Amino acid sequence: MKKVVVLLVLVGVLMAFAVPSAFAAPTDDQQKELNKIQQQMIDLEKQMVQKYVEAGMITQDQADLMLQDMELRRQYRSQFNNNWGSGYYGGGRSMMRGYGWGGYCW
Repeated sequence: MKKVVVLLVLVGVLMAFAVPSAFAAPTDDQQKELNKIQQQMIDLEKQMVQKYVEAGMITQDQADLMLQDMELRRQYRSQFNNNWGSGYYGGGRSMMRGYGWGGYCW
């Protein structure tokens, strides 16, 4: 019985030290690389928007709004050192979110 208690305490202590490192912020080098990759993604999005204009799928005014929004997002991320985030409807199911996109549980 003592061995089980000691083992459980040891596992608990190890978990207490392991969990915070799993949620640690990226290092400066990692953050620089993430920023570089995100900038490449924004550049590709800008190219796609221009291709849509050339194909006549959107107007130049619509493209200008999209490009302005992309620039604002880039500025926000660089100012607050923020990555992309959890996306539409947050990070998954949690309290009272249910299974559906509409927020209803059926």
